[in-house]
Amino acid sequence: MWAVSSPSLLAPKPFGPASGAAVVPATCLPTQAIDPRHLAEHMRAADDHRVGKYFERLIVYWLRYVRRLEVLSVGEVVRQAGRTKGEIDILFNDELGRMTHWELAVKFYLFVDELEHARRYVGPNPTDRLDKKVSKLFDHQLRLGREHHPEVQIQQALMKGRIFYPVNPGKPGVADKELPEFLAEDHLQGRWLRASEAAALLPQKSYFRVLRKPFWLSTELSRQPEELCECNAMRHALDAHFCQKNPRPILLAKMDYCANVWKESERFFIVSDHWPNL
Repeated sequence: MWAVSSPSLLAPKPFGPASGAAVVPATCLPTQAIDPRHLAEHMRAADDHRVGKYFERLIVYWLRYVRRLEVLSVGEVVRQAGRTKGEIDILFNDELGRMTHWELAVKFYLFVDELEHARRYVGPNPTDRLDKKVSKLFDHQLRLGREHHPEVQIQQALMKGRIFYPVNPGKPGVADKELPEFLAEDHLQGRWLRASEAAALLPQKSYFRVLRKPFWLSTELSRQPEELCECNAMRHALDAHFCQKNPRPILLAKMDYCANVWKESERFFIVSDHWPNL
C-alpha cells in the first residue's frame, strides 16, 4: 500500500522528541495482509474525490484492519465559543495501548527555482506551499491536539507525496539543490513543465495516461491500451485544454509496456504558461 510504504516528505531531523512531534517512517506492508475486496468496500463507503480524504481513508483501513488497532476518532472537529478552531485527524491506541494523535497530509509540490529558498515548493494551487503546510501541521494542528487531548502520549505527522522538478536539461537537477531542512532527501520525485513546452519536452514516441483525482497516489498500472494516449495525441489534447480560461494543471503518467502490463515510469505535471502567478 503506497499510503504506508512510500517515503515520507518530511525529514525527522527538525522535529525531535522535544517538539512533541515525530515523523512516521516508511513501513514495508506485505500485500497479503490486505483483502482487496474488503478494502474496496471500505473505500466505496466514502463518496469523496479529494486526494487528502482518500489518503486518510487508506490510513484508517491500515490502522483498523491491518494493525488491528482501536481507532478512537477520525476528523474530530474542535470548536470553541461557537467557532471552529480546527480538526484533529486521527486518534487511536497503538499496540502498547498508548493514545496516539496523527495529523495526515498527502501533497504534491512543484519546485520553482526563482522563488526564495523554503518558499520554492508550490502546489498546483499556488496558494498552497510546502513550508506553509509544514508550519500548519506542527504549529497548529498538533498543538490543537495537545490542548484538547492532554492524555495523548504520542503525536506524529504523516506526510506523503511527491516533489516535481522542472523539465529543463540546461539546469541542474535536484541533487544539486539545497533542500530545506524539513524535506526528506529520499522524497518521491516527478517533473513539471509549462503547456507551451509540452511539444518540445514531453518524451517522444511515448504513451501517457491522465491521472484523475483521487487516484494520484500509487504507481499507475493498466492492461487496457485504449486507456492510453500516444505523445502527439496527448500534445493536441493539452493544447485544447490550456486554451480554456483558467485551466487546471494536468497530472500525466508516462506508461511503459512490460510483462503484459502498462506501468508508470515517470510523472509530469503540466501547468499553464502563467502559473503560478505569484
